[in-house]
Amino acid sequence: MPHFSDILPQLHNAAYMRLYFELEFREAALLPQGALLQLRREFFLALKILKEQEESHLCSRLKELFSPSLPASQLLRAQVKSPPPGIVLSSNCLAKRAILPGDSLRLEALFLGTAIGEVDSFFHLLKFMEMRGIYCGTGLFQIKHIYYENANGDEIEVVLNKGDSLLGHCSVCDFKWWLENQTQKGDSLRLDIFSPLRLMKAGKPVFKPDTAAILEAIGRRVSTLLAYHCQIDFCYDSYELNELLASVDTLDNKLKWQDWRSLQGEVKSQKIGGVLGSLHLSANGSVDLFSLLKLGQLFNLGKSATYGCGQFRLLSL
Repeated sequence: MPHFSDILPQLHNAAYMRLYFELEFREAALLPQGALLQLRREFFLALKILKEQEESHLCSRLKELFSPSLPASQLLRAQVKSPPPGIVLSSNCLAKRAILPGDSLRLEALFLGTAIGEVDSFFHLLKFMEMRGIYCGTGLFQIKHIYYENANGDEIEVVLNKGDSLLGHCSVCDFKWWLENQTQKGDSLRLDIFSPLRLMKAGKPVFKPDTAAILEAIGRRVSTLLAYHCQIDFCYDSYELNELLASVDTLDNKLKWQDWRSLQGEVKSQKIGGVLGSLHLSANGSVDLFSLLKLGQLFNLGKSATYGCGQFRLLSL
């Protein structure tokens, strides 16, 4: 099966659509730290109400978007045991924040391959949530502006008339083009993880991931998304990982676990959080490493990556 360097030329067949929703709040609200990382719960509560309102067709499409079916191909099933959603949400509004009417925040939504066809379904869900609020019934908002990223990397505002399809007004791009427009300034690369990254090993959280754990997580995330949603035949295995590790030096590892909030259970409160901080690497001329990390930056990492956990910035120094 092809490895990462083999599939880079094929990425012109790997399509994506990148949208930015600017939400303007209509009421005062207090968003706790990491409130937007809990959008999964908000979405599924909204889906339950939509189902009760007999919006069964919309609910079916959204369910497939957020919980994709197993692939028909047995070969792909062996590689993708738990299909990831083809949508990746990101936001830099993660700190505790007191919202006032008129305040805004930006929600980025990246749709990959097969998920692009559900752009309008997601838009309908977000419109439905305008009257429900962004967090636990608070934070009523309206979608003030929508932008899409075009083939030049520019953000273009979408102007919709009543009944228009959002999908029909936005550009589809490909990952080969996107990677070719990324600049690697030098061999020194730094990953700054700014939303909780939760990696698991043997059923337990990894509290202090090393370079191997991070590269393995990125490789598996990238390969799974590309294989399932873009039909790119790509296997990220121990051989691929060892090849990358052989070309990388760890200059500094400042990753550490931080508790973000408490869940109140029946017996006692439970702290939840994730890994934050920076990992500084020397790429030693490896273009493959830079490309893999840039894709990982788009896709987020670890548990709940779809909803904004495991976001990081890649800096080429």
